[in-house]
Amino acid sequence: MNFKKLISRRKNARTAANGLVLRPLVVLGSSVSEQFDYIFGDNPDYYPFWASGWTARSLREPRSDKYLAEIMGPVPRQSNVFLSFGSMDVNFAAQRIAKARGYYDFNKFLKETVDAIIHGRDTLLRMGFNQVRAVFIAPVVDLPDAYWKGLSIDSQLPTAMRARMSYDLALKVRRKIPAINLLHDMVISPETPFATAELVRSECEHHVDYIAAQDIVWQGIKNIHGMIPRRNPQHNALYPHATNWIMELREDGITRPKTCN
Repeated sequence: MNFKKLISRRKNARTAANGLVLRPLVVLGSSVSEQFDYIFGDNPDYYPFWASGWTARSLREPRSDKYLAEIMGPVPRQSNVFLSFGSMDVNFAAQRIAKARGYYDFNKFLKETVDAIIHGRDTLLRMGFNQVRAVFIAPVVDLPDAYWKGLSIDSQLPTAMRARMSYDLALKVRRKIPAINLLHDMVISPETPFATAELVRSECEHHVDYIAAQDIVWQGIKNIHGMIPRRNPQHNALYPHATNWIMELREDGITRPKTCN
């Protein structure tokens, strides 16, 4: 789907049944953002601009500023924009850095990730978007080492370490910029910030069960001014994930195809 053509055809603001003006919703982030596809489906005012492998820390790079300018240029400036980042950094980038350097600096890594998310928001604010929020909807799932080895990660950081990083990242970002932190409703406890058993898929997966989590996420975002409606009927089963890597999308200056079911 060509989103630029789609957006250019949309001249009039949509209204909800209660008469409130709806704002388009744009989701930027990594594959954990597919959660929103389950909530909003093929709503024409929902723009799933997320991509597999998209790290928060890459938002600091000039190529990221360029990419955001390309894909967000035609988007209405009154849109609600979600920055759904952090999972790739915690589950993948942190391990690579630790392995390459032989040590891990919690504070430095978290500061870099926080600063990158803030930089991404500032870039969008300069473009004229004024409803930009970070969102945290992806608690760390406790998985066996064999799962990570299947993803070519031979020495994954301990689950407890990554879970604490993820939880602390959300807290730190929320102190700096507008953010929706739903992790407190999705983890066992602040002291044990792993995904609750209800949100863990039956097969090994580092993504939570989007069916089980969708009510939590919807309750956390539904009262945002101008929020588009939830799909009806709701999804009741997971469907196959379609992978589109940020490296390829960014190179071509395009967004992923809209694969919402």
